Amino acid sequence: MNYLRQIINNFNYTEIRVWLILFFVIRLFHITNPPLEVSHNWRQTTVAMVARNFYENDSNIFYPRIDFAGNKTGITGMEFPVLNYLIYLFSLVFGYEHWFGRLINLVMSTIGVYFFYKLVEKFFKSEIAFFSAMVLLFSIWFPYSRKIMPDTFSFSLMIVALYYGCNYFTSNRKQDLFLYSIFCLIAILSKLPCGYIVIVFLLYFFKNDTTLKQKINFTVINIIIVVPIGLWYFYWVPYLNKTFDFYHFYMGDSVITGIKELYHNKFNTCSKFFDNALKYIGFVFFVFGIYQLVKNKNKLLFYILITSSFGFFIIMLKAGFAFHHHSYYIIPFVPIMALVCGYGISCL
Repeated sequence: MNYLRQIINNFNYTEIRVWLILFFVIRLFHITNPPLEVSHNWRQTTVAMVARNFYENDSNIFYPRIDFAGNKTGITGMEFPVLNYLIYLFSLVFGYEHWFGRLINLVMSTIGVYFFYKLVEKFFKSEIAFFSAMVLLFSIWFPYSRKIMPDTFSFSLMIVALYYGCNYFTSNRKQDLFLYSIFCLIAILSKLPCGYIVIVFLLYFFKNDTTLKQKINFTVINIIIVVPIGLWYFYWVPYLNKTFDFYHFYMGDSVITGIKELYHNKFNTCSKFFDNALKYIGFVFFVFGIYQLVKNKNKLLFYILITSSFGFFIIMLKAGFAFHHHSYYIIPFVPIMALVCGYGISCL
């Protein structure tokens, strides 16, 4: 009993790695279950069937295929199948199991929260980083980080990219810029909307201590990153849809259509922020955090919120119907909300 009391007394409740391990273990419960859950069964199934077809039919990553195209091949345009192909690679070693997708997503999403903590800690107090990471763990990321879907998976890769990108501007090390480019490329290929967050790097371009060479190097790297992303989404995806005569995955709509969709579904659109993202109590702290950052004149957090909100608003307009219809489209913005929420909690 004394030994147990000593462990409890010495336990550091603000050690984020302890919470990450705890949350990881909790979400291992029934991880081998089929993708029959409360929502998005179809979305998980399509990810799994593409992976299985890589394993059973053709492993060419440039020709993803699904199973309900009738007499057609099932090859269709979609996000670059990073998660699907990782499931396939696991299957080469262990044999095909659909739940490999759950496990891969859970591991990557857990790593993403850890890098989110480290990223916030670089610019704010460790207390704010801890609260923000905990809010993110309890947010919509909790259920979606173990679904066979690329949403938290891709943005976790993006968070890692942000971390190394910020490291480059503070340390000027080329290896940080290289790691940024790799993780950023894979993240955006995996899920195009997560690329909106790159807009926050504009803040470095207005800092006096950012050198011209850093600005040029970073701009060139991002232009290089855009090339394969553009080729995949704006050339290869339409080519697959047209050549194999099968369109299934939603790739966005015109901005005008998106405006109309969001306007005519205002409540469902807003509910993604006050309900799906952090739930009601979390949203109250998010609003409180906005009040506090304005009151305390926290310019850095204000600029992060403004720039990221502008970038995400463009994503909302492109998504249109899909944004107000599907809860997981809010996922790329949740880390920003968690940061503001964590700041608000730290002000209490």
